Amino acid sequence: MMSIIQQRCKIRKQNPKLAVCITMYNEDIDELKTTLTGCLHNYNCLKIDPKTNFTKDDFLVVVVVDGYENLKEPFKKVAREKGFLDEEVLFQKGFMNTDRDGNYKMKQMRDVMAEGMDPDLVPNNLLHCFQCTTWDFGIGNKILQGRRINFMFCIKQRNDGKINSHKWFFQGVCKYLKPKYTLMLDIGTRPDRYAIQKLYNFMENHEQAGGVCGEIEVDI
Repeated sequence: MMSIIQQRCKIRKQNPKLAVCITMYNEDIDELKTTLTGCLHNYNCLKIDPKTNFTKDDFLVVVVVDGYENLKEPFKKVAREKGFLDEEVLFQKGFMNTDRDGNYKMKQMRDVMAEGMDPDLVPNNLLHCFQCTTWDFGIGNKILQGRRINFMFCIKQRNDGKINSHKWFFQGVCKYLKPKYTLMLDIGTRPDRYAIQKLYNFMENHEQAGGVCGEIEVDI
């Protein structure tokens, strides 16, 4: 997907306008749906606003999972059904194995590398990316149906912390696609209606601003 987006950007001579990073560890699928609902609604607003005029190649949502082992089974089930997780691919490529009960497990980094490789050359981590263009995340909001977005579900080979997840987002995805703006969200945080749109418009209208932050409230 990234190569397709980059190719389209070269054709239209414009990089993506906004890339959203959602970091997660072992949260429930409903928390992801909550965050994606807010993202989809704001994308809808940015798309229909003639001043911003977003297309799907202007907007990218990237979920970075801090390791596979702590993902809950109901989350995995929905992710497989919606097409943004396929452990069999990782198994066939040698990044996973199975236990005696047939459950998938990520291999240790040293076991992923070629036999006889110098231990000092073994990387600290790997990022596995599943990509799709869709609106169907099981949200059930008819207003948001049909508003397809570019979506990446990325799983790190091993747990390595949130800051490391941010590093993969910036040095892996953003370095390649070079979006104009980035937005960092924790899973479970729901961007309010027009919140992302307001942040985007502020940055567009204030060239001297280096960044903006929304107000966070507890939803009771």
